[in-house]
Amino acid sequence: MTVTIHVGFDARDFSRKSGKLFIADPAGQDGLVPVVAKGTKPVTYLNSYNVADQVHCAFCDTHQRHNRGFTVGLEDGSIALCGNKCAEGFFGRDTARALRADLERRQGREKHLENIARTFAGISDASRHFTDTLVAQEQIGLDLILLLAQILPETAQTKSLLAQQLSSAHALQA
Repeated sequence: MTVTIHVGFDARDFSRKSGKLFIADPAGQDGLVPVVAKGTKPVTYLNSYNVADQVHCAFCDTHQRHNRGFTVGLEDGSIALCGNKCAEGFFGRDTARALRADLERRQGREKHLENIARTFAGISDASRHFTDTLVAQEQIGLDLILLLAQILPETAQTKSLLAQQLSSAHALQA
């Protein structure tokens, strides 16, 4: 069976507005429809949630309360909450699984992009720390060379070594 998703609903636009594909406050989303008419077709899962405070399913006749589920984008452009276990019963097994697989693919991509952003932020911090450490170690080395130059007899070789070290240190700092 082929299931078409994202027809008549712009999930990317919704995701840009809401910001996340995993949410902590499903009932706090703007524009939720509390009751969905029988036969209304889902076109996408916009996000998922797993919360301690139960929320009402918009698809059940009794509006059963649940902890896990999805915000569902409907063919008429509205959105509603659906319990994790209710989805297969109301949308059919193939549709529910296809919608879930699509959401999990988008969630995986979101996690991947967040990991990349954290990694690049860490590279900048590590680079700054590494540079600061190198500068401090270089200063210790220069101080040691100056101390040795004062202790050792002034020979042409000592002066030459000191000049080389100082010039290479200045080149590194530039």
